[in-house]
Amino acid sequence: MNRRGACPTLAAPMATGDGLLVRLALERPGVSPATLTEIARAAADHGNGLIDVSARGNIQIRGISAASLPALTARLEALDILAPDHPAIAVNPLAGVDPAIEGDPLTIARTLRALIAACRPALTLAPKMTIVIDGGGALPLDALAADIRLVAAGNRWSLALAGDASTSVPFGMVDKGNAAQAVLLLLALLAWRGSHMRARDLLDQAGPGPFQAALAAIPLAPPPAMVIRPPVPDVGRHALDDAQQALGIALPFGQIDATRLVRLAEAADRLEAKSICPAPGRALLVTGLSADHIDTMTESATALGIIVDLTDPRLGIAACTGKPACASAHFDTRAVARHIATHAPILVANGRRVHISGCAKGCARASTAEITIVGHADGIGVVINGRADAIPFAVLPHLDPAALVARITLLESKI
Repeated sequence: MNRRGACPTLAAPMATGDGLLVRLALERPGVSPATLTEIARAAADHGNGLIDVSARGNIQIRGISAASLPALTARLEALDILAPDHPAIAVNPLAGVDPAIEGDPLTIARTLRALIAACRPALTLAPKMTIVIDGGGALPLDALAADIRLVAAGNRWSLALAGDASTSVPFGMVDKGNAAQAVLLLLALLAWRGSHMRARDLLDQAGPGPFQAALAAIPLAPPPAMVIRPPVPDVGRHALDDAQQALGIALPFGQIDATRLVRLAEAADRLEAKSICPAPGRALLVTGLSADHIDTMTESATALGIIVDLTDPRLGIAACTGKPACASAHFDTRAVARHIATHAPILVANGRRVHISGCAKGCARASTAEITIVGHADGIGVVINGRADAIPFAVLPHLDPAALVARITLLESKI
């Protein structure tokens, strides 16, 4: 498996085919509608006006230049919403508004960031180091992989390493007061082992022993029995309490232009929404809506071309930015994605997934899909039940979207 490099940040943006790309690390899961409006306007003023929500629920701004980056950074810093870029710490997107969330993941995340910031010398961690702090509630983070996972279990936190809820290695239970310190000790271990060391690497090399030694001073109870919660889609209505709901909507292939995002945020503001939260799965959660306002918000999102229906075929397609916006891409992935959604939805029928990747890195989807369409210099690979970096079942020539989808549909029907 080829590991991708560091995530783009304001301090270290990534060069792409359409300019520089930055990813925003937010202090809290959501921002007010007014703040999201300012983010969108800043993206239009200092970038090309395209905003992504990534598969892990991060806002990305595209098309920035070296000359416009300082002004963008100043405007975003003035909003007082940013957290340290590294390591990535994910909490439930409804943390702070969903009363069913346990353990106060926001406080643990804030404590952990303070502990990391106080380390001297500073921890030098692998570029993709990730921590999940999952308090459950309406939208748990079971599908989100991480180096270190904390999952609320009553008054304690379950600690696991290297994976998502079903693949991570259970390690033990820690009290809430020790949770952030336990994560810090594990991060320090990984940093000491090397600036590119990940939890999975160390487990594979040395087993659990180094982790157990790192946590020798932390009381650990035996890990709980594994419980796999049924997946809950972000798209749809989520009850928060008797008076308020959250509406989950999804951006088609994870992207929206600044003009439409401003219109969405202004509609939410008129309906007295409390916040708009980016969420895993390239979604947005509009929180604090009354029962009287949620239908209106749904209509506003629909009018803007945003996904509000779980039967929308676009939800079954993961497509990276593609050519020309990405310098690594070999074809226009979004054009192919749109054609499948409109003319060949059978490819994503019955819960099947299609992954369309401009190159073998597979940025849009790390896991397998029933059909993966991947760009190569000499053609378009079709992978069946695999990842973008797998050996293709077939390689087709570079064709226009209609011809390519027709060939793939015919190929799939014969398997």
